[in-house]
Amino acid sequence: MVLLVVKGTVYPDEFVVERKLSDAVSASPTPPSDKATSTTTAGASPSAQDSIVPIIAHLLNTRHQLRLVLMSAQELATLFTQHHKEKEMEESEAKLVGQYTARIEELHKRLKDTKSPVRDDEFDHAVAELRVLTSLLYPSFCTHAEGTEAAIQRLYAQHDDPDLDEDTRLLVYHCRVIVDPDWKASERVKEDEAALWFCGKPMENTLVKYAGRNEKSKIIVKVAPRAGPAPSGEPRMRYEDQRALYKARCERRETYKQLEESELRDRVVQQTRGAVQLSLGVRGAANSTLSSAVTDPTASDVVPALKTERLRPIYPQKEERELPIS
Repeated sequence: MVLLVVKGTVYPDEFVVERKLSDAVSASPTPPSDKATSTTTAGASPSAQDSIVPIIAHLLNTRHQLRLVLMSAQELATLFTQHHKEKEMEESEAKLVGQYTARIEELHKRLKDTKSPVRDDEFDHAVAELRVLTSLLYPSFCTHAEGTEAAIQRLYAQHDDPDLDEDTRLLVYHCRVIVDPDWKASERVKEDEAALWFCGKPMENTLVKYAGRNEKSKIIVKVAPRAGPAPSGEPRMRYEDQRALYKARCERRETYKQLEESELRDRVVQQTRGAVQLSLGVRGAANSTLSSAVTDPTASDVVPALKTERLRPIYPQKEERELPIS
């Protein structure tokens, strides 16, 4: 078995699927010379003619849909708790909300898991389960006597109603996100036109071409249209790490602003102007070529120091431009 590490192209994502070496990664057309025997070979081994690309593309689309559903489900659980206080909530409702919240947390952790292989229908069942729980939590919005399609049409009509209050409109919006299977379908990859890209090129034939006979290989691929350009390179840093780094920089900037009038700030200014010299340790003084305060090599009570007259001065009036974290 080969592990395929699938990474998102448009939206950040990463998951692992387990496949065989004989699995096809492209639906290449049959050569003209083999047209006579194509019917017999196709009937003898249909699995060799099937490509795993639509399955992996469907997994990528379902994971993106599940993220949208989870965001709305989290909001619905919070709104339900706010509208029904604990003392007024029935035991069955409290149990249902607890089950709903616990399942949301489990699915969030599963989406973040980049080590365990995923099953082909794992996230389809997760989306269906959230729809059932949401229908039990909000039956007046998510159910209809004529079926699911009628419930979806009613949600769209209610959301466009100008006389509807904003609190109810918010509930209708989140219920529509969960119930409608075609919500934001334009953000998904077309499964019949997708291809697995490896090292900037679409993959062909089977996985044996890329993994050889090594069944412990791990191949990093991306899902993108076969007829389109190659997907962009992998970013140097994850999106979560970029946000954490930017937040740390903002906090450090605020700390520097508070230290402008402090004794530590004054000491730094004095050091840059040469009024105070930084002492070197014994090991640092031995390796440093900048020490010039020792005038007598035989003196043991003289502490070597750094030259600080060439350090760049600090201008407290200059501030970096702050950008809000979206």
